Amino acid sequence: MTNATDARYLKAEHAICDALARLLEDKPLDAISMSEIAREASVSRSTLYAHFQNVMEAYRATVARFYERTQDLAEHFSCTMCRNGQAVRPFCDRLRDAADCRGVVKDGHFLAAALDTHHATVSNTLVERLEAVGLDTDVAEAVFRFQMSGCYAVAVSECGRQGDWPRYQETLDRFIRGGLQALGVQM
Repeated sequence: MTNATDARYLKAEHAICDALARLLEDKPLDAISMSEIAREASVSRSTLYAHFQNVMEAYRATVARFYERTQDLAEHFSCTMCRNGQAVRPFCDRLRDAADCRGVVKDGHFLAAALDTHHATVSNTLVERLEAVGLDTDVAEAVFRFQMSGCYAVAVSECGRQGDWPRYQETLDRFIRGGLQALGVQM
């Protein structure tokens, strides 16, 4: 049995995720094979299959790596130095500056995988805060998905990529805060 904390194991897994991200720059996820990933990562197929059973598993792991440096919304709103090049950044900033995984972010599967990954890997303090003010879990989840989907749509749009992003982000943050405050959530 391979130890997931073994340096060689982790190095191979990172190489696989990096390779998939590079492949996604030029082709859609559905057109990528395990053999292509193995070649691009310079690992054997047996090594690849020791980590992932299929391309979608590798994709989900690559999205999870995106989240390793993504800040929760509640942390973002309480952070006073979020935009000063820190390693952990708000979701919208990570989307805009995702040079390490641009192909992953632009893939049509990204948003659904990102939302699922967020729940699996991040304590969702926004949903918890919404529940604390009396919203049931399904409604709190819907508000969370609405907020994340909107951030994604703006960050990857033409205005999000080329406009005055700090001004846009400040305005969007005020809009989100206002909506949350209207629901009784203090951020």
